[in-house]
Amino acid sequence: MNKLRLTLIKNLLLVNITKIILLTIIICNIYIIENYKFKPNYEKTDFLKEVRVGGDWIYIGQKVQGNELVYTIESFNREQNKIGNKIITETASGYEILNGTILITSLLTIVILFIANWINSGSPIRYARAYKNTIELNITCELENEVYYYFIEGRLIVKSNNSIRLDSIHYKLEDKGIDRISKIKTLPLFKTKTSNRNDKIKQILS
Repeated sequence: MNKLRLTLIKNLLLVNITKIILLTIIICNIYIIENYKFKPNYEKTDFLKEVRVGGDWIYIGQKVQGNELVYTIESFNREQNKIGNKIITETASGYEILNGTILITSLLTIVILFIANWINSGSPIRYARAYKNTIELNITCELENEVYYYFIEGRLIVKSNNSIRLDSIHYKLEDKGIDRISKIKTLPLFKTKTSNRNDKIKQILS
């Protein structure tokens, strides 16, 4: 059963590879935000005069609009950082904006994927798909006296006079109430006469 469990884990990773990649991106972005300080950008705005009116700080400047020189007025609730006659405004760096955009996009995408998987398969991690793939990869078949015997881990699932599709065998397991790895051990251990004969020959030769 350990082999089946390992295969199930592998298939869970495969069917959720997009979520794993997104989760890795999210963790890396959060780590960068928490541990790295990017150099900020600074914007400089010229002004002619600074005036305090009540609790506000008024900055009067000039700019060219069309062919005319017009006055501009900017109001702030605190005094701005200045160097000479320039207001110095700190803004986020391009790296911070890019990092934040990637983080938000990844978070939204992974949430949408979880919801979509929950709606479509009843499981946000697509467990049923991974379990089905695991079962189908580990089914073996023996033909003896024109009878098909289907096994998993040496336990008989079903026998039939005709060959059966793998996905149909999976559904036969579901009909028996076997919907997880631990329940497979409730199937009977069984060997065909051919298998028994081959085992005896191996014992003799060993």
